[in-house]
Amino acid sequence: MLNRRKFLVASAAVCAPFVIPSTPRAATRKLRIGHNNTVTSSLQAGAVAFQKYVTEKSEGRMDAEIFPLSQLGSEVAMAKGVADGTLDATVSPMAVLSSYHADLSVVEYPYMFSDVAAARKALDGKLGSYFGDILKKHSITAIGWGENGLRHMTANKPIRKPADLKGLKLRVQPAKLHIEAFRGLGATADALAFSELKEAMRTGRFEAQENPISVITASDFLMKLQSHISLTGHVYSPFAILFSSDVLEELKGPDREVVMGAGLAASAATRKFNEDLVATGLAQMKAAGMTVVEDVDVAEFQKAVSGMSKTLGDLVGQESLTRIRELVA
Repeated sequence: MLNRRKFLVASAAVCAPFVIPSTPRAATRKLRIGHNNTVTSSLQAGAVAFQKYVTEKSEGRMDAEIFPLSQLGSEVAMAKGVADGTLDATVSPMAVLSSYHADLSVVEYPYMFSDVAAARKALDGKLGSYFGDILKKHSITAIGWGENGLRHMTANKPIRKPADLKGLKLRVQPAKLHIEAFRGLGATADALAFSELKEAMRTGRFEAQENPISVITASDFLMKLQSHISLTGHVYSPFAILFSSDVLEELKGPDREVVMGAGLAASAATRKFNEDLVATGLAQMKAAGMTVVEDVDVAEFQKAVSGMSKTLGDLVGQESLTRIRELVA
């Protein structure tokens, strides 16, 4: 069967002039894996684990090259490249994949999971299988589920209950679901590119923001401009570790197994990265003078979000929300 990757290669061969190769093709197949983040991120940790596993377990038949910082294009472009078979692998935020099916974005619904362990169990089980089936229809194979971790709030005051958000000028990620959720909790919430947040906080446009610990500790200005981090854990952000189904089809059986094993290794590496970062990151924030607020009334936040289920459910689709909740349970 001529898949899209083979079609592109064949088309290029027809258009190109005939040239007799002077050297034989290398015996080692080099896979490319791209992501949009830095070399100190959990995405990079996953990519490195993928690279190491592929190189060691294939006994020289394959190796991998990592392209961080969107060197191979935007998150959307890399996901499309994997679907087309022009890119072997990528580590992708779930929001990027919502164009393939709306259900994929519902995973970041506020308090969808009771804790990190529940999120991992669901993604390693029925929920991950369901997402995987969706992506397979688009020639994408999900070989693992990594994580960016839980999102928390920073501000110049403690946030222990929903009432503490009333009137707070809060920057959130550019997702309508999250904007409406925080507005429903009483905050004056709006989206802004993260690259613009530093100046927006200095001018008073925003007083607070929410992000995983990894992002907060990597941004010195947040630890300088914010006095408190409140461990609200309101959203769990996973990453999908994706491999081209077309490329997987071309590989021999043992190498396919290696790729699937590499996906699990990458997933485990991102999770370990975040576990370590929770401890070291909080210590780093304390050393910078921030107060870590651990006595957050999470149950009260969950109750408040539950009270908005009609409004938020309409945004993502009530059927989608019900379906994902059943898979998480």
